Amino acid sequence: MKKIISIMLILLMLFSVLGLGFAEENSEETGALVIIGGALDPENGAIYNKIIELTNKPREEVKIAIIPAASQTPSRSGGLYKSDFVDLYNVLEENVKVFPIAVEDDDTTKDLDESTWSNNGFNEGLASEILKYDAVFFTGGSQLRIMESLIDEDGNEGVVLKSIREIYNRGGVIAGTSAGAAIMSDPMIGAGTSFGALTQGVTDKDNYFDADDNRVFLTKGLGFLENVITDQHFIKRGRFGRLITALLHTDTSMGYGIDENTALVSKGNELEVIGENGVMIIDTSKASKTFVDTRLKATGIIISYLEKGDKYNVLTKEFTINEKKQTTLGYEYYTGNKLNTNIFGKDSVVDTLTYDLVDNIETEAVGVSFNLEGVGIKLVFNQDSETKGYWGKIDGEESYAVANVKLDILPVKVEIIELNTSSTYIIKEGDTLINIAKQFDLKLKDIMDYNNIKNPTDIKVGQKLILE
Repeated sequence: MKKIISIMLILLMLFSVLGLGFAEENSEETGALVIIGGALDPENGAIYNKIIELTNKPREEVKIAIIPAASQTPSRSGGLYKSDFVDLYNVLEENVKVFPIAVEDDDTTKDLDESTWSNNGFNEGLASEILKYDAVFFTGGSQLRIMESLIDEDGNEGVVLKSIREIYNRGGVIAGTSAGAAIMSDPMIGAGTSFGALTQGVTDKDNYFDADDNRVFLTKGLGFLENVITDQHFIKRGRFGRLITALLHTDTSMGYGIDENTALVSKGNELEVIGENGVMIIDTSKASKTFVDTRLKATGIIISYLEKGDKYNVLTKEFTINEKKQTTLGYEYYTGNKLNTNIFGKDSVVDTLTYDLVDNIETEAVGVSFNLEGVGIKLVFNQDSETKGYWGKIDGEESYAVANVKLDILPVKVEIIELNTSSTYIIKEGDTLINIAKQFDLKLKDIMDYNNIKNPTDIKVGQKLILE
């Protein structure tokens, strides 16, 4: 009897362990996130097809819910994305629905006031209906409109949002572009520029329409990604400075910046980049910061940049680079670099990381940004033994990957000196104003006005003229 009891206990313990292991694996196996950096091209099949593929259902069975709440024209925007899925990617029309959730009236629909949808995020019927769908797609616009439509003024989540979370937790797909990408994290970036964030700091007030306030606006997001802050339109609009500021302000150690027509796919512990451009991964876990007046001074930031087919493991912090790319170490193409005076310009930071650093024999690249008052920020990018660079051609176009570049941010003062472009001329015997104007390729009237001469013959030898 003791022997039988012992065997039963062992079996029970074994089943318990297996059961715990199975439950733990399931708890980690949530769905997938497709975080799109905005300006999504309808013909970007890599992204649209990935959303469909991740549902793990045949295309003819996939059901997609579109939430147009972010848009100022929700009916039009939602309808366009529905047309993309149906007309270009063969999802059945009856399986794609634009859910009536929005806070703005669409002026392209004369017989419908979409602002009456403002409370639909709290509609039990819609919450029940959306559970029948495999993927949820958030359109672009304003991320604050999404939050307003799904969460009440006291911060309580509406029933539709709870259903969306249930879809994700059971293995469904949550996708969003532009504003729909911003909501993926909590905290969430709502506005601000890189230069404004690094020189002025952070605000919890909506400053989107305040041209004089360019601080990074941080507010609540939906937080499908934990301990991460996301940003979008990232490379094209030079937003890495505002993301770094947000990370260091909130003690969040990881930031993902997704560029336009590009997506970061998050599934389990793996991130993958798909689409046209790239994604920056910013790690501030070992960074330190201080302030000079309101300007950020920081050291030890780690920046990486990935493009299509590149992957990153969030637990091990290891990169898996597209096999079509080869190391640039020892094969650097470029020699020498220059100071980048527009580091927050379009595509500028990627040019610095690639052409000026990992594919260059130089081991340091510097960029600056400043205003007319001489308030400046200097960014120093360095590579060391942990820095890796890769280059190759994919689909006929060059593609880079950059891992573990060190970045320091330093406040600087820039002296701006206005150059005097005017010159003087002493009138000689035989000179006329007309001849002088022709000689210096100037207009006669401009010379007369600048020197307060009323009559072109009213000049004399030895007279000094200022030529502007």
